[in-house]
This record gives sequence, structure tokens and C-alpha cells, in this order.
Amino acid sequence: MSELVIYRGDAGTVEVRLEGDTVWLRQEQLSQLFGRDRTVIRRHLRNVFAEGELD
Repeated sequence: MSELVIYRGDAGTVEVRLEGDTVWLRQEQLSQLFGRDRTVIRRHLRNVFAEGELD
């Protein structure tokens, strides 16, 4: 069962889905959370997978 948590920062709110110890966010949510453009988030995620950082 997943749990929904709402993070409230100075710039607004972001809904976060938790499943066990794992946090799930869409790129749009990550961009809101970190205050960065979605293209920046996409580039960093692409690099994580390309460099095998999750292996």
C-alpha cells in the first residue's frame, strides 16, 4: 500500500508517493521540489542511468 505525503515549501506544495522505503516522483514533481527546470532534471536522470549509478 502506498502513502501520499505532501511537502510544503516556500514555493508551493509537491505530492510525494511513498511505497515502503521508496519515494516516487515524476520529473515535474522533482523540478518543483528542487526549483529547477524540468530539462535539468531530465538531463541528470539520463546521466544516472547512462553511468549505471543505480546498479
